[in-house]
Amino acid sequence: MDLLENISAVIFDFDGTLYDNQGIGKDLVLSHPFNLLRIKSERDVRKSLKNQFFGSKEEYMKEYSKRLSLKTTLSESKAEKWYEEKYLKWLTTSISKKKAYENVEKVLLALKSKGIKTAIYSDYPVLKERMSVLHLDSSIPDYIFDAESLGGQKPAKPLMDKILKEINASPEKVLVVGDRADTDGQSAFCSGAKFVQIRGYKTKNAPQPEGYPLMDWDAFVKEIL
Repeated sequence: MDLLENISAVIFDFDGTLYDNQGIGKDLVLSHPFNLLRIKSERDVRKSLKNQFFGSKEEYMKEYSKRLSLKTTLSESKAEKWYEEKYLKWLTTSISKKKAYENVEKVLLALKSKGIKTAIYSDYPVLKERMSVLHLDSSIPDYIFDAESLGGQKPAKPLMDKILKEINASPEKVLVVGDRADTDGQSAFCSGAKFVQIRGYKTKNAPQPEGYPLMDWDAFVKEIL
């Protein structure tokens, strides 16, 4: 199997793809029990925004804050402030208790040595900070994107359109690598890119989907290095 045949760019998901994110939600709740309702509400709001595009980060945050406000006792402005100043910091702290998969940086560097562009595309913002706590050098990938800054949530096609334009790559020459078929896979399929699914804690017992490879991170590494 030559995963890189006719590939000019590889776009990696972050959470669950470059590290095992099992237990992050539980750690958030246990570390901040008095914010249980708000943390659960954040997750519910995020799910409700799946596959939606609002045109810009500003418009996305307006809708996000509105929905979070309706689920909590916070005003819209305070809901946005809570998310940006508390929740994202708590999330980063929970991630800091994890370890990146082995050879993540080696894979990125190997791809670059082959003349292949590299990007990381995450659902959540503050990606550089989240990479840093996993001791990953955010300067190695050529590009870093997050769905919120692009104006929506995966797998909305306009988000991938923006990314493909920014990295100047034809979709048929792009490989998306992620742990979730419903977000990362659909992001690839809707844009015409190829997809490899990395087996995560939610997919360990799932049968291999048709149409694209499903493999452990270590197996993917062997294909690249």
